[in-house]
Amino acid sequence: MVLHSIRRTARRLGGEQPPQKAVVEGLRAEPDLMARVLPDGRLDLFSPRTGIRHRCGPLGTSMWIALQQNDWDPGRAAAELAPLWGGDEEGIRTELNGWVGEFLAAGLLTLRPN
Repeated sequence: MVLHSIRRTARRLGGEQPPQKAVVEGLRAEPDLMARVLPDGRLDLFSPRTGIRHRCGPLGTSMWIALQQNDWDPGRAAAELAPLWGGDEEGIRTELNGWVGEFLAAGLLTLRPN
């Protein structure tokens, strides 16, 4: 069921997407961010510094893990996810960029200092 939902969402991502600004290089998780995958596949993110808690479904969990494994680079994460999901790499990258932008605004991700 979850895999079917992920594939359906990935196909939807391959459709028309509004243009989104590319995410700036140098992303990382907030230093104190606690991330754990729950038994049902959801991701629980919590920042003790800000008190912000966010939960993602299995699709978001997959995106978070792919970003983390690819040094927070949405392009590389999309290249990894597209063949697994049978989706369009460009559409998945656009979705990842938007998702990362939301997490930057919420303070769950930050930019590395130069």
